[in-house]
Amino acid sequence: MNDAVESLRTKGYCIVPNVLTEDEVETCVESFHKWRNSIDDIDYVESNINGNGIHKFYNAGHTWHAWYIRTRPSVQNIFKTLWNCDELITSFDGCCYIPKTCENEDMCWTHSDQAPCYDGFQCFQSYVSLTENKERTFVVYEGSHLLHKSYFEELNMEHDTRNWQIINPDYLAKIYDSRRVLHVPRGSMVIWDSRVFHQNQFGAPNSEERMIQYICFFPKNHDENVMIQQEFRKHCLEQLRTTTHWPAPIQVVALQPNQYRHIDYNIDYSTFENACLDEFIEDIEKII
Repeated sequence: MNDAVESLRTKGYCIVPNVLTEDEVETCVESFHKWRNSIDDIDYVESNINGNGIHKFYNAGHTWHAWYIRTRPSVQNIFKTLWNCDELITSFDGCCYIPKTCENEDMCWTHSDQAPCYDGFQCFQSYVSLTENKERTFVVYEGSHLLHKSYFEELNMEHDTRNWQIINPDYLAKIYDSRRVLHVPRGSMVIWDSRVFHQNQFGAPNSEERMIQYICFFPKNHDENVMIQQEFRKHCLEQLRTTTHWPAPIQVVALQPNQYRHIDYNIDYSTFENACLDEFIEDIEKII
């Protein structure tokens, strides 16, 4: 992990291989497909509304494979090392799926997930990859976490409290030499500093399948993990609400796509069966 820590410090990202075994990956892949196949309109919603492969509806933060991955010791131990702690709290983040047959063209939506008002390091984000990817993959601007403060100061945005910030394409052109398209092995974890400028890409059409689960932990003793947050996190678990990557203060994702855009479409949550999480309950209680 020493190399990973150093890479996060200097580059703003790292890849940790073999976080899941091949058997664990296969177990998750089977669960992932079972979940998607159980929802009749999921392809329509994700292709016509989201458009980037990211699943944030359909209780995506509480699938069987999401909790299987979150409760793996090999996954948690990485964050315990990064945070130098023994106890964690989790977000209820969603996942991403792009089929091999996808022919979508890439557009620039490179962004930072940390609000300009927050100075310095705040959060490690990550995903665990259930597929090997070098086309439909993660694009990151190496070292851009160190540009976060100056970039937003130049725009007079240093007091902006919004955690999702699109980066100006003209600025990205100036730092293009730092752009990295990652080759991500199956079963590995990609970790990045929330300040980093990044996005997913589709890559070449009909090239490869992409299947990942987003993961994020904070130390349980984090300053933001106050009693009201602990109670709200339990409420989100009970209601199977998906959240952003921040474990605290936890931020809930809307249930319906029309709450983000003017789209006349409502998901009927009564038409699909939620995962049975009974086998994970003891482990779940430790990280909420």
